[in-house]
Amino acid sequence: MLAPLIGFALYPKANWLFAFVLVGIALIVLNVLTAKGPTPQELADRVERLLSGSSQGYDVDDYERLNPKDPQVRQFGCTR
Repeated sequence: MLAPLIGFALYPKANWLFAFVLVGIALIVLNVLTAKGPTPQELADRVERLLSGSSQGYDVDDYERLNPKDPQVRQFGCTR
């Protein structure tokens, strides 16, 4: 939170650099708003890999962090 204020104080003539911060925040918000959740088939494939023991790496973590937007997929219990 203090970094932009310190940057503004130290480099008052370089205000155009702060546009990059705003563009970055806008891109992150746009990504969150337009992100698609997994389809029921994709979710079923993930669950099958987990239950069969063939999961690798971060498959369990990825499954726990799913935030599906489809109400049919939400009923499978992978909500936060």
